Amino acid sequence: MKKTYFLIIFIVIITSYQIYNNYNAGAFKGQSYDNNIALDIPHAKKPIIISLRDGESYDMSADFVQQEIGGKILKRLAYNEMIPGPIFQVPQWAKITLNFTNNIDEETTIHSHGLRGDYTMDGTPGIPHPSVKPGETFRYELEFPDAGVFWYHPHVREDRQQDGWLYGNYLVQPESEDYWTQDLPEESWILDDLSLSEYFQDTTTHALTWRFGDIQMINNEEKFSTTATAWQTVRYFITNSANVRPFRITIDGAQTKIVWGDIGRIEREILAPAQWITIAPAERYILEVYYPEPWEYSIQNSTPEFTHELWKVLVTEKSQNDSLSDFQTLRDNSDDFWAIRSQIQGLAEWRADKRLRVAVDIQWGKSHAHHAHGDAQTISWKDDQKDKNSHFTNKNVVWKLVDQDSGKVNQDIDWQFELWEQVVIEIDNDKHADHPMQHPIHFHGQRFVVIERDGVINDNLQWKDTVLLETGEKIKILLDNTNPWIWMAHCHISEHLHAGMLFHFTVWDHDLPTQKHSH
Repeated sequence: MKKTYFLIIFIVIITSYQIYNNYNAGAFKGQSYDNNIALDIPHAKKPIIISLRDGESYDMSADFVQQEIGGKILKRLAYNEMIPGPIFQVPQWAKITLNFTNNIDEETTIHSHGLRGDYTMDGTPGIPHPSVKPGETFRYELEFPDAGVFWYHPHVREDRQQDGWLYGNYLVQPESEDYWTQDLPEESWILDDLSLSEYFQDTTTHALTWRFGDIQMINNEEKFSTTATAWQTVRYFITNSANVRPFRITIDGAQTKIVWGDIGRIEREILAPAQWITIAPAERYILEVYYPEPWEYSIQNSTPEFTHELWKVLVTEKSQNDSLSDFQTLRDNSDDFWAIRSQIQGLAEWRADKRLRVAVDIQWGKSHAHHAHGDAQTISWKDDQKDKNSHFTNKNVVWKLVDQDSGKVNQDIDWQFELWEQVVIEIDNDKHADHPMQHPIHFHGQRFVVIERDGVINDNLQWKDTVLLETGEKIKILLDNTNPWIWMAHCHISEHLHAGMLFHFTVWDHDLPTQKHSH
């Protein structure tokens, strides 16, 4: 058994080194934003819905496409020439295969974000498979144990590839018929913003803060419009795929109900103004929206600092039957969380099993004023220092996750857990850091609940894989280790990931033969 432990630890060290190299090389040097460029590549297409049953497969590819946006023709990336990529409808517990071909000129992968499946299919380079080289293929065999909305994107140079629009959604249909309200029309909305600044092969820019996009979009459209029927409730699967931008989505004049977040139903459905819903990068929400009258309802990113119209929901007629009564019925899903709720006070008081602190090392240039931390906002909604930000790269900025008990940082962290072990983890976003800001923290392959924020116990639990850690905030989460072997945790701001903000952890299943999972 000791030999097995040493073997796995050695593998973690080697693969961490491989991943570090993968994350700091691989994207091509930039792209042109000149008008009227003659590009001999296909035009980007809108996504189509692909319904797959258990055991079925689908051919996927990463491709170059062109698209006109804001009067400019841009060279972009796409899955199957679609932006977003295909929308997969899959029943819960299904196993499907994606036969993937890399048609672009850089290495890439498909990471299925939020899935609790086989770690060898996670799409993280080096665990255990290398990234897919240009012209090569790979079979992703995926499992869907949870209902809801999940998404896929590369895990090689996300700052370039994901921002270049390699992403799409999985919509996983619940096994239970009473999981939520039946027979509602459904739509998938992927939020994003488009950056027109250059990318570079060996450097990640905007590493200190962010690469906020110049154009905000839904489903790759600057002026997104959709239709609905008055008196009808629509279920929206909403994913934030932006590198850094948080969204606060509101549909002005409609009524909104929050029913789901990340990995499953929330403890209690709530009726709320949509502007209460902050969706961080990589987070997903399922909202049910009721339209009271025919009207043009404005879809807005409504933040405390600005309101940006993403366009319209056009409602032209009334349904024969008014769904308001059903909409206002709030489901109580407490049974999903009864075990945690019954001990949550003790979990909140418990000294955390693991403690992380967010920090940053910065090599300040002469032309850069030192960023004061005293007046930092809890969430930054826009880029106020775009010119300065482009000069901070992964060469002069290191974002750090620090294990406060061992002192280890980023990829030197080597947490070991047992399968089915639940672990309390405290994460402190140091408000005294040289540049404090928010961070969406993501754990691969597992799920967790937020127990408390700044000492206040969470009064509405939900299973999550990503949590927004606001500036200066300290949270406790309960990590539910249901998936064996080697996984990654990291900040889902792409530029921070490539500036070092990641580590790996191992979940042990001693009943499985080691050689089955060896590298």
